[in-house]
Amino acid sequence: MEFNKVWFENKIKVGAYPVFNNELFNASEWDYVINVSDEYYPDIALEIQNMGCRYFWFPMNECKADIGVNSIYGACTILFLA
Repeated sequence: MEFNKVWFENKIKVGAYPVFNNELFNASEWDYVINVSDEYYPDIALEIQNMGCRYFWFPMNECKADIGVNSIYGACTILFLA
């Protein structure tokens, strides 16, 4: 159980959508970006990919009853691979 705690504390960060006016986010420091926002900006996604970071978009629709169960599954699959 200690391994899981260390992994989540050191290997994963949760934050606001990484738009490029966010000076705290540098895509070249990360292996994956998982965007669960309803908003998708193709130019930002392409820029993140060009920095060597794999980009995934799994929108979570907060207005529906299932809130995007398929999106949760997709995001968890990427976490498992990481």
